[in-house]
Amino acid sequence: MSLAGKTLFITGASRGIGKAIALRAARAGANVAIVAKTAQPHPKLPGTIYSAAEEIEAAGGRALPMPVDIRDDTKVAEAAKRCTEHFGGIDILVNNASAISLTGTLETPMKRFDLMFGVNVRGTYCCSQACIPYLKQSAKAGRNPHILNLGPPLNLNPKWFKHHSAYTMAKYGMNMCVIGMAEEFRADGIAVNGLWPRTVIHTAALAMIPGVDPNRCRTPEILADAAYIILNRDSRKHTGDLYIDEEVLVAEGRHRSRALCGGARHEEFAARSVRRLTHHGVRLLGHSGHEAAMTRRGHSEKPTPFTADGSQLEKACPRVRALTGRLGLRYWVGNYIAAPRFFIRGHSQSRADTRRV
Repeated sequence: MSLAGKTLFITGASRGIGKAIALRAARAGANVAIVAKTAQPHPKLPGTIYSAAEEIEAAGGRALPMPVDIRDDTKVAEAAKRCTEHFGGIDILVNNASAISLTGTLETPMKRFDLMFGVNVRGTYCCSQACIPYLKQSAKAGRNPHILNLGPPLNLNPKWFKHHSAYTMAKYGMNMCVIGMAEEFRADGIAVNGLWPRTVIHTAALAMIPGVDPNRCRTPEILADAAYIILNRDSRKHTGDLYIDEEVLVAEGRHRSRALCGGARHEEFAARSVRRLTHHGVRLLGHSGHEAAMTRRGHSEKPTPFTADGSQLEKACPRVRALTGRLGLRYWVGNYIAAPRFFIRGHSQSRADTRRV
């Protein structure tokens, strides 16, 4: 499948992750409705809906910038109708817009609480409600409709609530919408899924939050690549899932490598998949199968990380092929990634912590 000619309704697409997803779709020839509040330049944050529209069209897509506060259901309904009139329909809704405040109970004013629930939960529900009638039409036309919410897997470990209960509840609300709506609209052929990063993503908005080290973050493009893969999946077969970006990319690499029937083409794709991950800030451990296995078993030897430098990875390709052939692409990448961890208020996020409960 392809997003060429498809229409995406993306909230919060004037900057950051939303814009990255929009640009990835635009490069495939998609139409993008940019639904966000920033019509005028922000004093601290770069980008407006109009500058994003220029970038989308330069990338090969068509853009429709619309200034909308997604907490206003009347404005959202008008925007969905306008998008349909302009592009001929809506095929994909990306609920990306979000408000964040990593503060404890006593430090979170009710105005900030209401903002997070208004944008994250109400906004997601409101945009879904407004777009679903058009997504049903897309399904009847065989255009593979999707809703994708940018929210975390529903993990009830208290550590995800302890320091910022209000924010966690608001973000979990987005993916509670996924669970409910995926079943509600399964028979209509509308996929509803969630997507969340393995690590912190470096955006201009996040850079304003104290305690975030940009050197431990990945770029928004890793989420854009993962979203692109999900949105191209069959909407009648892939729904109700809460994905992690890194796992989507690894699974896609494994699927494609099998399709290439092994041999040199398998090795070529494996190396290319590895380079894509390193491009997004993933550091791959291991100079040989022996060293990687020793590290995995808890021995003291620590292999030197490969850097994201393309020339070094090219030199490492024989070792990449050896590991890939011995362990399999998914197993190898899944066990030998040294990714930046989630460092806000002293938390560190392990692989198991991000899995769906």
